[in-house]
Amino acid sequence: MGSQCGDLILIILDRHFGPNVKIVARKLLYGPKPLKLIFLDIDLKLVQVKEALHILIRHDLVLFSASKNGLTAEYKLNYKNILKILSYSKYLQLIETKYDTVAKDIVYDFMINGYSDLSHLIVRLGKQSITAESVNLSPIKDTVNKLVLAGYVIRHCDITSLNEENLVPKLVVEDKEKSLLPTIDMKVGISQLFFMYLLKKM
Repeated sequence: MGSQCGDLILIILDRHFGPNVKIVARKLLYGPKPLKLIFLDIDLKLVQVKEALHILIRHDLVLFSASKNGLTAEYKLNYKNILKILSYSKYLQLIETKYDTVAKDIVYDFMINGYSDLSHLIVRLGKQSITAESVNLSPIKDTVNKLVLAGYVIRHCDITSLNEENLVPKLVVEDKEKSLLPTIDMKVGISQLFFMYLLKKM
């Protein structure tokens, strides 16, 4: 990878996730490394390095796999996904044009957080438009289902169980499970919204 591309990647990560993520990413620019080598010779505490890696993994900007001995994980930058961040604004416009503002808000939430529990996501979006007359989460739920069926939102990977031969987890999701519609408890969401509204009125 050229130095200019590397500089661009670091600028993108710094702008979107802050200096700590940029520092960790710089250590991964020219090849995969285990945590021990990432932590070596940088001005960050171990907990800060782990948090930066967590952010990168959550947004699918870092991949990890077991090293040759199978005892430690090696982390590798996902360059293509990092560069895709530059297209986020266009992507949001596309989603809003194809669906509606609610769909754009849903996708934006995933861009900010990396992943989300859909029940909590629907409640959060419902709180933004809460009124005294009605609390209706059905349109938000319907839009979520449309995005899942269209492949814009997919089910998050499950972590395979660890054992003595596999100390590094693998993130696995079957293709047939990626587009499964989520089960959402609407009653819980609505009760939370009413509670939120009542607190506002007090």
